[in-house]
Amino acid sequence: MDNGAVSTLLLGGSEAVRTLVNGIVPAGSMREYPFDLNILVELPADLQPACIICENPPADISSIELAQMFRANYPNAVIYFVTEDRKEFDRKTFKKNGFTDAFLMPVDRGELSISLRRALVRITESRTFRAVKLIDLSEDTVLDFQTYVHLPLNNKHICFSNAGRPMTAERLNRLRKKEVGSMLVDEAEMSKFYNYTATRLRQIGASEQISATEKREKMESAVRDLMGGLFNEASKGNSLEKGRGLVTDCQQIVRSYIVEGGGGKNDWYDKILALGSQEEGTYGHLSNVATFASLFSMGLGIGDPEHLAMAGLLHDVGLIQVPEEIQLKELNQMTPEELAAFQRHPRASVDVIKNWRMNIPEIVTKAIMQHHERFDGSGYPEKLSGGEICPEAQILGIADEFDELVTGKGGVKMTPSAAMRCIISQDKEKISYGRFDPSILLALGKIIPCESEAA
Repeated sequence: MDNGAVSTLLLGGSEAVRTLVNGIVPAGSMREYPFDLNILVELPADLQPACIICENPPADISSIELAQMFRANYPNAVIYFVTEDRKEFDRKTFKKNGFTDAFLMPVDRGELSISLRRALVRITESRTFRAVKLIDLSEDTVLDFQTYVHLPLNNKHICFSNAGRPMTAERLNRLRKKEVGSMLVDEAEMSKFYNYTATRLRQIGASEQISATEKREKMESAVRDLMGGLFNEASKGNSLEKGRGLVTDCQQIVRSYIVEGGGGKNDWYDKILALGSQEEGTYGHLSNVATFASLFSMGLGIGDPEHLAMAGLLHDVGLIQVPEEIQLKELNQMTPEELAAFQRHPRASVDVIKNWRMNIPEIVTKAIMQHHERFDGSGYPEKLSGGEICPEAQILGIADEFDELVTGKGGVKMTPSAAMRCIISQDKEKISYGRFDPSILLALGKIIPCESEAA
């Protein structure tokens, strides 16, 4: 293979990371090397990879020195550090010393996939799309970039509007009626989108000079930084001050990105619609569940929206203790031992919070512990049923399932209406002893128009 065709270097890759990378990079364009400095310092001069992935270097090789060496030789390359070692994981330090980004596996598997796809856009002929909020696009405005929509039935992207042509109110309203809250823009044209939204916000004199799309990106970045702190075992020894800092960070995310802006009926439902078409990933899921749970709380008048949002951000932190090979399996594919390990994660999440001495409201930890319990007693970890499960946990559990349906984790993305109809229909035959409190489902069915058809 011609050295010039190499897009990606993989150093010390595990089987899981190798499989992930092979599924993304163009066939034949990845080259793998062992962690041998004698080999690495003598790589061909004409080798100019777009991306370098370093996974778990041996103890005698400094990851920081490795990053600095590659940065000096390949100043324009994207350089990723990938590890399962929680003891020394500090994303900010890795980035400060030369890595473009650092990923803690398995929790960052989705983020590594998303970042790698974006990094390779320049050298692949296939397009990578980014979701942008429909609310960021003005009616009857001429855009200098193309927009696309995704057709889930045949998994295709089709052009919705061409560059240089106006985005009409009629066409935007058609999307709104189908409960489409986001559109797609080619990764290569995202700079044009950002320039457009910045100009638009200045023209309309908006109080916030940041688009809804950028706000969402900032939220996920903040959630990732928060989780990085929780997952870093080297920081344990946990003072009360560190625990307070994590709680403060969590509250800041909740108040800045989730519950601000009022909670009227139309407002909260518009926010539900706007969350569609997000890319899959751990931090997107946590952000979505936190937002959905908070919005359901507002719409139902049950619980405190801030408490539900905090529970959503923290509900799955215990999954860091579940091996990746288990997490990649469907529940019905797990051995009894693997299933037991997976079903311990709600309790593990609460343990992480306690170990960090995070002084959060008791109802938050209770909702996290119970978010996989089911009204009919079929849930876990304690097989609670009926009134033994707090309403906040029921709302959190519904938000968790709702997000999986609207983001397409099961393979097909649903509109919010279709997702809520799906959840309700699963309990309809046995409404008195279904998986969720029937009174909560009945109320959600009244305030979310779940009779409309999926787009």
